Amino acid sequence: MNQRSHPQGNIFSPSAPTPTASHASDVEREIALSHYAAGELAQAETFCRGLSQRYPRDGFGWKVLGATLRRMNQAQASLEPMQIAAKLMPGDWEAFNNLGTTFDLLAQAEHAQACFEHAVKLKPDFLEAWRNIAENLRRQRKLDQALQAYRRVCALAPEDGYARHMANTLAGETSERAPDGYVIKVFDDYADAFDTHLTTSLQYRVPEELVALLARVAAPAANTLDVIDLGCGTGLVGAAIAPFSRTLTGVDLSARMVEKSRERGVYQRLVCDDVVRMLRLQPDHSADLLVSADVFIYIGKLDELMAEAHRVLRPGGRLAFSIETLADASGQTHRLERSGRYSQSRAYIEDLASKGQFVVEAAEPCTLRKEVDVPVPGHLFVWHRP
Repeated sequence: MNQRSHPQGNIFSPSAPTPTASHASDVEREIALSHYAAGELAQAETFCRGLSQRYPRDGFGWKVLGATLRRMNQAQASLEPMQIAAKLMPGDWEAFNNLGTTFDLLAQAEHAQACFEHAVKLKPDFLEAWRNIAENLRRQRKLDQALQAYRRVCALAPEDGYARHMANTLAGETSERAPDGYVIKVFDDYADAFDTHLTTSLQYRVPEELVALLARVAAPAANTLDVIDLGCGTGLVGAAIAPFSRTLTGVDLSARMVEKSRERGVYQRLVCDDVVRMLRLQPDHSADLLVSADVFIYIGKLDELMAEAHRVLRPGGRLAFSIETLADASGQTHRLERSGRYSQSRAYIEDLASKGQFVVEAAEPCTLRKEVDVPVPGHLFVWHRP
């Protein structure tokens, strides 16, 4: 029930109700928590409303009620019970973190930050609140402070790949690839809104454009190719390449993305794994086409992937992919950008093709997406394996 309070001002404005000094019993608390943990949110709401009426000065019922309403996507309704819980339990770091989460959802970043900071004053090693502090500061573009908070998260949880990648990003330190934990968190969280946000808000057209380029260059016949979609996401590439595929396999590190791809019904096989690990397990000369749209932006250094691609492709097979183009490379092969994604230089890509014994059949500049109405430059490639 750790979610994303204290401070000054009137953020605790609702006064806790008056009457009795009695508290919920252990059995009542267990019932409330069991409903919440099991996702029985309607039952949890009803039960906790009863607790808050019977024991109005016991913060527990208010705390679980607020968390339940927030989980039911009722952020505004959750605010008052969370405020009451924090007021009744001034030493409860979870209550303050929960209240901060609600302020965050209500786009009240300064109130949220004050709540999170109070939570870590109460419990300096409270990991969830530190994560919330870091994310809140990053969204406010207070990047130096966000970097320090991410570093605190890394110190508390060295295995947190998301925090490590964000710290590298804000510090301008280029790594070889994004940690699995970063990719999984980003895309599991993003899965439900992915298609709409990409195609509408970001004007993303890479899957269609990449498959159209492949069709112009290679003119594949219908239903003839054994295809592996590297980083299949929600299946946008799969839907575009399906008319040419005899078999279509998708692989993605995010389980939520794999679920979305499965819903499209165009893949014969779906694998939840890292794309390089998955390629290592494929037999030699077992695919006609490897396609990867906006995936190398999370890998950075591509040497091993390209070597595995050459091994897995049959002679005459092709690799079609996109990159975010690194401007002003100054000798760099790839760079971790402030967006958290990697760009690669044209020289690096051309060198990989030469070393990997690929023939570059097409290399076209494109706009990958728009971010804050600014075009993100990239390239589409089709390589041939002789």
